[in-house]
Amino acid sequence: MFASELKALARLPGFRPAIDDAALAALLLYDWIPEDQSIYRGIEKLAPGTYATIDPDGCYQAHRYWDR
Repeated sequence: MFASELKALARLPGFRPAIDDAALAALLLYDWIPEDQSIYRGIEKLAPGTYATIDPDGCYQAHRYWDR
């Protein structure tokens, strides 16, 4: 599954993610969650300047299209 916002995933039937303890600690300590993490365990964000492809066989790859 993918979405532009976590709240879209939260509306999916049966979506019951666990809180990622490391992301929660970062949020409480720094008021920020690192780029590739989300508050939910097992759900990652794409880094800025990237896009993802998923092949028919399920192979996932992130690709950079922009770099500073």
